[in-house]
Amino acid sequence: MKIDHIAIWCKDIEEMRDFYETYMLGESSELFTGEDTSFQSYILSFPKSDCKLKLMYKQDIDKFHKDKRFGLAHLSFKLDSQNAVDDLTALIGNGGYKVYSTPHVDETGQYSSLVIDVEGNIIQLIANYT
Repeated sequence: MKIDHIAIWCKDIEEMRDFYETYMLGESSELFTGEDTSFQSYILSFPKSDCKLKLMYKQDIDKFHKDKRFGLAHLSFKLDSQNAVDDLTALIGNGGYKVYSTPHVDETGQYSSLVIDVEGNIIQLIANYT
């Protein structure tokens, strides 16, 4: 297992992308827009790093994200398979921790779940969808 990406909810996704490209030498993907067009994201890669930064924006975020907060959205761990996502999600849930979202294919085409760590941080578990 490795850290795949760190995600940030942005008020101004373009300004954030410019900052990380200019000062942190990030290389940005094309803008991804969800089917309903209210969700947008960029994935930035960095020299000498496998970990990516996902910048996200959503219109009416307060209707989507119950905590209504900007900033760090989640820490994402990439696992080897969909079964590994299922198993680890169940293990964490059975350990008494909250499963925020059960395993499913998300809007970006990844198989993922969301769990909550000891201090309330959202952890995304992902595997490629095949």
